[in-house]
Amino acid sequence: MQWTVLVEAEAPGAGPQERLHLTQQQAAAFSAVLAVHGGEASGDARRWSARVVVVENEPFSPVHSAEQAGHYGQKLVLEAVGQVGLPDWPITRVEVAPALLGAQEAAAALGVSRQRFHQLRQSGRFPVPTADLRSGPVWSRSAVEGFAARWLRHPGPRPARTAAYQTADGATYQLTATADERTGTVWVPVSLAATEPRLRWILDLALPSSPRDGTSGPAVFRVPRWEWARQITESGNPRQVPVQ
Repeated sequence: MQWTVLVEAEAPGAGPQERLHLTQQQAAAFSAVLAVHGGEASGDARRWSARVVVVENEPFSPVHSAEQAGHYGQKLVLEAVGQVGLPDWPITRVEVAPALLGAQEAAAALGVSRQRFHQLRQSGRFPVPTADLRSGPVWSRSAVEGFAARWLRHPGPRPARTAAYQTADGATYQLTATADERTGTVWVPVSLAATEPRLRWILDLALPSSPRDGTSGPAVFRVPRWEWARQITESGNPRQVPVQ
């Protein structure tokens, strides 16, 4: 289960002489710190809003309910406030919502193509959307993961627990991978994706990042295995043309 936690704060009714205004540089730094938790921030001269993603049963976010997620998410945001040196403004709102997936994200979570995903919807077996927006239907992540857990598929070879990647200069990485053919992921360090030109496509996926082991662990992107296999061969080399 995942929750999105929104936290807002506003400057008290002080006179302009106190100069508690939030600068654009502070807002940008605030957002950069929250990116480690899959979040971002925005603000103006007198208020800010921040968003983080809290994951159940992860070592770095031991929560099991929406209420706990709200408290933990607020804690992460306030830690970022202190790290960036923002004004100590009163919190005006804390809102918790389940993580939502659009059709593309739901298909990726299941490890299927968009066409196959639409077939599953038409079959009547897939959960109904949480909401139908102008941009399309959305589902809660827990509903999609629950369907994945009970979805019967033809058995096949299980993916390996690691995924190889070879850089242009010959260095080889054995990346952690979860061995699940439907919702498995490859754990790619954010530092590797940011510095290795042949992995820049990962940044275009706009995936949330999170510490690997505890709050001090290196940040990683959890790349869907089907997307990794589409871009990278089993030997760890980028494909000339991604598999369609």
